[in-house]
Amino acid sequence: MPEGARPQVYLDANIFVYLVEGEPALAAAVEPLFVALKRHGGSATTSELTLAEVLAPTGMGNARPAHIKRRYLDLIVWGRIVSLKPVSRDVLYETADIRTEARLRLPDAIHLVTAIHAKCSHFVSRDQGFRRMPAGMIKVGLGSPEMASLLADLP
Repeated sequence: MPEGARPQVYLDANIFVYLVEGEPALAAAVEPLFVALKRHGGSATTSELTLAEVLAPTGMGNARPAHIKRRYLDLIVWGRIVSLKPVSRDVLYETADIRTEARLRLPDAIHLVTAIHAKCSHFVSRDQGFRRMPAGMIKVGLGSPEMASLLADLP
């Protein structure tokens, strides 16, 4: 990232889940990032696919309670922290190539291509499927040295 440039951060859907519904340790690991991003509006991006992922029933088939859905909408749609990017036809075209190259599941490929289109420098995810990142993009895991560096760049 060029000297003095502000990081452009892509947030994978799981990061929102950790903040809203995660175990206290996971929520505590992502909360400083959201605090920093709130101070720097326009620095965070996610795909509209994230809405479908976080508002869907849980893995056990249980509907998420209305107050939890409202928290997600407040955070992602109305919170002015995150820029939502559509799942466009161009994104879908490129997912085929990315899936082949990086061996990603379809949702993960959509997230990665969206991050590329948004020119994100950092991709925050706890998902282990993201092993190889595009040139110029840094994968940031929770509690990682990359997270500490990103937080330092978002004073």
